Amino acid sequence: MKQLILLRCFTFRIQHQKGTHPVVAVIKDNYKLIKYYEDNSEYLFDMDKDPQELNNIANLNQKILEELNRDIDSYFETHDIQLPTLNTDYDAGKDPGRNNSKIKERLMKEPYFIVK
Repeated sequence: MKQLILLRCFTFRIQHQKGTHPVVAVIKDNYKLIKYYEDNSEYLFDMDKDPQELNNIANLNQKILEELNRDIDSYFETHDIQLPTLNTDYDAGKDPGRNNSKIKERLMKEPYFIVK
């Protein structure tokens, strides 16, 4: 489920679905920061100069990057938002979903629809 939260001049988007990883985006003035928590990568764009978001300027604007990160941290703290963390108790060998390989294999071979 995607979540969009609008707060004053900020737009936060947190996405965490099966097959995706936590990410948040904040827009302030003409800057947009997209932060991926899995690998801590950050993408900063000047939307006035680069509306297609082709040029990551995170390394060139440390002051703006730090300000937007503080805004994210403050928002998370104010609203008691906690990011998902790695489940260290997970054991892939005991995951019942991983033991259905025969069913998955059959489903991949059989057609879903039969055209007559």
